[in-house]
Amino acid sequence: MSLREIFRRSVQQFDRRGISESKESAEHLLACAMNLTRKELREILSTRKDILVAEEAASTFEIFCKKRLENMPVQYIVGEWDFHDLRGLHMRKTVLIPRPETEELVDFAAEILRPIVQETASRPVQVLDIGAGTGAIGLALLNVFPSIVCVACDVSPVAVDLANENAKRFGFSDRYRCVRSDIVNLTQTFPDMAGSFDAIVSNPPYIPSADMSLLQTEVDLYEDHTALWGGREGLDVIGSILSAASELTRDDSGAPIVLEVDSGHPRRMDQWIEEMPFRAEIDFAEWRRDIFGSPRMCLFRTTGREKDLRRGKGPVTE
Repeated sequence: MSLREIFRRSVQQFDRRGISESKESAEHLLACAMNLTRKELREILSTRKDILVAEEAASTFEIFCKKRLENMPVQYIVGEWDFHDLRGLHMRKTVLIPRPETEELVDFAAEILRPIVQETASRPVQVLDIGAGTGAIGLALLNVFPSIVCVACDVSPVAVDLANENAKRFGFSDRYRCVRSDIVNLTQTFPDMAGSFDAIVSNPPYIPSADMSLLQTEVDLYEDHTALWGGREGLDVIGSILSAASELTRDDSGAPIVLEVDSGHPRRMDQWIEEMPFRAEIDFAEWRRDIFGSPRMCLFRTTGREKDLRRGKGPVTE
């Protein structure tokens, strides 16, 4: 069968079954099956010259399509995905797939980190990534800043293994490590981390309970709900992060905490923080919109008050 015909039929089949982004899905899957980039595939499809698809590639594409028709996300099918400037970040089923909005979180965090990196020449700037998943956020920041180090944590052993695997894949193992822990128990399990970090970044579980029933079918079926659900109002894990921030950051005020949140959160953050036990230790600085215009990213800073910390003992990745 010709390339154009196999592509056309797959798009039609996806459309009939209500598969989201049918054309994009077919492009990704067919390009992977043929060992082409999407750009190369598009160039072939846009020219008048048509080619036949080799039997092995056609068979692989058929397997891919069957999985997509079962609503499996493309990222899990092909096993890798590009994120920020990282090409071919490994994916693994159930580990949360990084979204385009989270690339903006990386850009926002890089903007906040840049002056810290410039002002801190005597030691590496240390960043904590909470809820590492694939490792996308921390590794993207390491790619931006050759001098920083990143420690990440996740409650999922699959995610921890995958994040460390991706660090090795991109040559960042000497500046990155992911450990298994939730934020509440992090300093109990790893006491050397107390007071060690210059900044915290996270894409935590933030979906409110009422919105969990609105998840796309492919997200609901395949991605880990513990990486999505943030409690009744979506603020449970965010609250845990902000509560632990003063203990985790160095004992001078102003350490940034950059978080991706639900679009309903930013406008109520000031009032919510005032109701929290950590209100004297955290200031809400600002929020930003994502590429879709939704309030999505928040910057908090530690105040330096009510802190009783041990200083960090150097780069915690060593």
